[in-house]
Amino acid sequence: MLLLLGFLAGTLIGLLLKRKVRPLLFERWTGLMLLLPTLALVLAPVVLDHFHPELLWTSDRQLLITLSALPILLAMVLILLNFLPSNNQSVNPMPRRWYHRVALLVTAIGLLANALVVLLNRGYMPIPESYLADLSDPVWIEAVRNQALRLKQLIGPETRLPWLGQIWKCDLLRQLGLTDFPYLSLGQIVTAFGLFLIGLTNFGGKSDSTES
Repeated sequence: MLLLLGFLAGTLIGLLLKRKVRPLLFERWTGLMLLLPTLALVLAPVVLDHFHPELLWTSDRQLLITLSALPILLAMVLILLNFLPSNNQSVNPMPRRWYHRVALLVTAIGLLANALVVLLNRGYMPIPESYLADLSDPVWIEAVRNQALRLKQLIGPETRLPWLGQIWKCDLLRQLGLTDFPYLSLGQIVTAFGLFLIGLTNFGGKSDSTES
């Protein structure tokens, strides 16, 4: 949700500043069809957890780890396609400037940071022990200690790169009803900022015959 809000906020600000609707066609971006399989892979663990949880929650969690890695891989391919210069005007009639590539680079850094911490921790996103202080039910507290959250794991001695976990608390997210878990990771914050920049800079540059 935070990532979508970042992109929508950048797009809205760009629209208000430039007052042009043509950028909403996203003509300068290539490979956008990759968004469909990327979204499908993001939703796959949720669907499998509902219908066939036994496939996900195996001892080695290989399927879960694979499903966590593949959407990041597709997203990186999409970013790379748009980061590199293109000379094919029929494919990309609008030029991509340096600021478009900066936005893509920021987004890529955030995605890689999130992927790295999850993959190194066997599909778990590390969360702080302080999260337990937000809970009032002792049964639920004990359940969290025993992996009731499934995709998240309390930071412990064996946690790798804990500083990249969801350790940054943002109560505003809960107050706005956007999530029941008000903790963000550094990767999520950077990715959201990158998507904000993509939405904003999409309104920059001109449609001309000069491809950067």
